[in-house]
Amino acid sequence: MEISAQNDTMLEVKLAIQMELNFVNRVLLGQDTNLRAIGAMLQQNLLLPSNNGLKCDAEAVAEKNLDSQMDDHKTAALSEVPHNSVGRPKRHMTNCKVCGKSSLYCYYGVKCCESCKQFFRRVVVKRTLFNCLRRKCCRIVENASKCRGCRLDKCLLMGMNPTLINVVQSNEFEQFITKLELRKQNAAVKMNSFLLHSSSETFFGQ
Repeated sequence: MEISAQNDTMLEVKLAIQMELNFVNRVLLGQDTNLRAIGAMLQQNLLLPSNNGLKCDAEAVAEKNLDSQMDDHKTAALSEVPHNSVGRPKRHMTNCKVCGKSSLYCYYGVKCCESCKQFFRRVVVKRTLFNCLRRKCCRIVENASKCRGCRLDKCLLMGMNPTLINVVQSNEFEQFITKLELRKQNAAVKMNSFLLHSSSETFFGQ
C-alpha cells in the first residue's frame, strides 16, 4: 500500500510539473496573459504534495526549466543585434586633417593619422618649435615630412590641443603653451594673407 501511494504521489507531481511547463510556455509565447490563471497556478504550486521532499524537487525542476526557456529567449533577442567580430561599433575610415592619409581615430581633438599624432606629441613633450625655412605655406598633404614648420602650423590650425597631452605641468610647459597659442595666431594671419594671393586649394595642399 505504501509503495502504491508513493507511485500515485509521483504521478501527481509529474502531471503538475507538465501542467506548469505548458502554462509557462503559453505565457512566454504571449498566448496566456490571464492574471487570474497565473494566480491559480501559483496557488496550485503551494498545494503540491510534500511527501518525501517531492514538492521541493518539483519546484526545482520547474524553476530550472523556466530559467532555461528565459535564457533561450534572451539569446535569440541578442542574436538579432548587429555587431562586428569584436562586439564594438564599426569605425569608418576618413582622411587625416593634417596630411590627408587614412585615419580612424581622433587624437588631441582632431581626426588625424598615427604619424601626425606622434609628430605633434613630440613637439609638445620636447617643447620644440620648428620653422619653415622658405617662410611660406608648404604643401603638407602626402608630403608632411618635408617641412616640419608648416606641419606644426597645420596641426595647430586644425585644432590639435597640446593641453590634452599627458605632460608634467610646470612653468616651462605653461610658457610653451603660450608660445603655441601665439604660433597659431600667426599661422592664421599667414594663411589669410596667402589666400589673398592664391587659390584656397594651394594652401597646405588642400
